[in-house]
Amino acid sequence: MISVVVPIGPNPVYRDYLFDCLDSIAAQTFKPSEVMIVDDQAHLTPEERTAIEWTLTPKGISVNYYETPWLSGVAHAFNFGVALAQNELVFMLGSDDILRPWCLQDCSDAFNRFNDPVGYYYVDIQYSDTGETQSLACHAAMVTKKLWCLNGGFPVESALGAPDTMLVSIMLGAKGKAGNLRRVESKEPPYLYRRHDQSDTLSRGNQYHSEMMTLRNKLTANWKQPTWPKLKETA
Repeated sequence: MISVVVPIGPNPVYRDYLFDCLDSIAAQTFKPSEVMIVDDQAHLTPEERTAIEWTLTPKGISVNYYETPWLSGVAHAFNFGVALAQNELVFMLGSDDILRPWCLQDCSDAFNRFNDPVGYYYVDIQYSDTGETQSLACHAAMVTKKLWCLNGGFPVESALGAPDTMLVSIMLGAKGKAGNLRRVESKEPPYLYRRHDQSDTLSRGNQYHSEMMTLRNKLTANWKQPTWPKLKETA
């Protein structure tokens, strides 16, 4: 079974496209058993939550919510979602993006083929404005909780942006010690990345990319496997 994590931030534009996103989840040929909505200071109203549930629950998809105590940003929001999802397999989806109907089926097939519990199962994406396609790096991926425990998930320092690029760089630099990149094969790109006038990637200039590359290189060079406290089992 697969969970889909959808963070929703405070920018109104994400509400504009949210139900296109949810409709694409409901239309999957391989239905997820859960959608985890990470309310990252969007402050969804009861009416909006009801509409979300009416979109998904008739398809047999449960809906759960997590409200962040402060604006966490996309990296932290996805990390929260992976940690709190009910299933071991978790697909990460932007609230302004769309899955094509075969996406989760192809992800499930890839997991069964590779049988890798610490795989980063990434899908090809297509940009809505140009039709251009891309494979890496993008958060458009199905991951496992074991992978997030192994490598720590998206680095907390990546609040600057491009958390996917930084994590992929860490995984490549660690040579298997931080998990494995696994490409999901599809007949066509299964993930439509929507570009609009509020897309943060459109406003990134040369200084941003220079700072991001510097941070990426530092994180890759200094990465260490995280340690986790042992929790006492409760009866």
